Amino acid sequence: MNLNYKMVGEHVSNYAIGDSDEPLNFISFTKEMVNRRTINFFIRKRAVGEVEGNVVLNWIFFVIDGLGSALGSIFAMGFVIGSKKYCDDCKRYMKEKSILKFLSTDIDRTIKFQDIERLSPDQIKGLFLTTKVGRNDHYEVVVHWCEGCDNGYLEMKYMQKNSKGKMEENTNMSKEFKISPDTVKAILEQAM
Repeated sequence: MNLNYKMVGEHVSNYAIGDSDEPLNFISFTKEMVNRRTINFFIRKRAVGEVEGNVVLNWIFFVIDGLGSALGSIFAMGFVIGSKKYCDDCKRYMKEKSILKFLSTDIDRTIKFQDIERLSPDQIKGLFLTTKVGRNDHYEVVVHWCEGCDNGYLEMKYMQKNSKGKMEENTNMSKEFKISPDTVKAILEQAM
C-alpha cells in the first residue's frame, strides 16, 4: 500500500483510502499527500529540522506553494509579454521596432509624426533623418505592427533624465496613435 512514482504497477484509482469504498482520485490523492507530507528545513545544504505529519503546517505550506506558483506565473507573463500590443482582428501579438530618435525641441518633426497619416511616402521618408540626441530630452519613435493585417500603432516615447541622471520615459508627454497598413508599410520601408 505504498505509492511508487516509477509508473510501474497498478493504477492508483484501483485503491481507496482507509475503509472508504470511494476510489482514489486527484482530490483525495492530493489531500492524502498533503496530510502525510514531511517538511524538511535546511541551512546551507545541512538539515536543521524536520516536521512530520503536522496537517495544519502542511496545508499552510501547500497554500503558500500554490500562491507562489500563481504569482510567479503572473510575473513571468508580465515579463515576457510586457506592454506588447495585441491585434484583435488577427488574434496575435504585434511586433515592435524602435525606428528613430529625435530631439524634443524639433517641433516641426513632432507635428509631422503626429499627423503621419496625412503624409505621402516621400514626406515620411523625409522624417527619417538621423539626429544625435545624446543625453538631451528626445522622442523615441516605436512602431508596433501586426504581421497578418499590417495595422499598427506609432508610439512617441518622451525620454528625459530622471533624478539619477538616467534617461526615463515621461508617460505624460508621450504620445501614441493608430496608423493604417499603408503608413505601417511606408515606415517599415524606411526603418529596415
